[in-house]
Amino acid sequence: FLTIFSRQLDRLVTNEAEMILELEEKFGLPVKTVRMEDMHLGQQVAILRSTAIAVGVHGSALILSMFLPPGAILIELFPYAVPA
Repeated sequence: FLTIFSRQLDRLVTNEAEMILELEEKFGLPVKTVRMEDMHLGQQVAILRSTAIAVGVHGSALILSMFLPPGAILIELFPYAVPA
């Protein structure tokens, strides 16, 4: 899977739907979303254990990347005007 750390209240990716379509096309992997607001931890971990590439906005939710399998890739996005 390619997994997106999705947020509903803050640190939103305003073009998330377009980003998902583009990532599916580029990498040929099914995209799943992980939402802390909608899923319990066990559900999130189950998805992350099968993730090849994870993408998320800088913040505490990315601590869940510790459940990615060895060799997985994490892409961290930084909001505009936040120094990397």
